Amino acid sequence: MTLILSKSSQKFIEKLDTKQARQIAIKIKELCELINHPNDSKLLKGLTYS
Repeated sequence: MTLILSKSSQKFIEKLDTKQARQIAIKIKELCELINHPNDSKLLKGLTYS
């Protein structure tokens, strides 16, 4: 699964440290679980947390 980001989003993400990026990824996962859209499970399998 590939996430396509705008240039401004890429620059924003590059400036984040790993702790911030991990927190944002967890929030995205939580939002996807709340929405519980059938396609989200495919997206979440592509996201890993270290």
